[in-house]
Amino acid sequence: MGNSPRGGSESAALYLSRSVYLQPSLFLLGDVAYTADDRIKCGFRANQLDPAKVGAVLAAQRRLYNQRLSSLRIRVEHAFSRLKHTWQLLQATWKMPLDRLAPTLRAAVLLSNFLAVSRNLYM
Repeated sequence: MGNSPRGGSESAALYLSRSVYLQPSLFLLGDVAYTADDRIKCGFRANQLDPAKVGAVLAAQRRLYNQRLSSLRIRVEHAFSRLKHTWQLLQATWKMPLDRLAPTLRAAVLLSNFLAVSRNLYM
């Protein structure tokens, strides 16, 4: 399996082409199905949290990291959910060329933010 995700084909495609579609300063948030690298931030597996193996202090720090990462991933999932429910184009499986996905998502985010600010939502 190597360094590829267990998720759907869209996730796998983005994961494998992350260096093409992500600006150098950006990264993906993944779960433990991914292997962390300079472009993917993911949590620690159970065997990496065992105080007997890594020490109590490091295990506690890693658990805190996992909790914060999980919280952040939930917020991102909620934001994507709002986007999908706002923009019908995002409700179906993506059928356009993959290189149009990032600009489309960027436009949806910008328009959603504009609407949220103009309607005083999420403030």
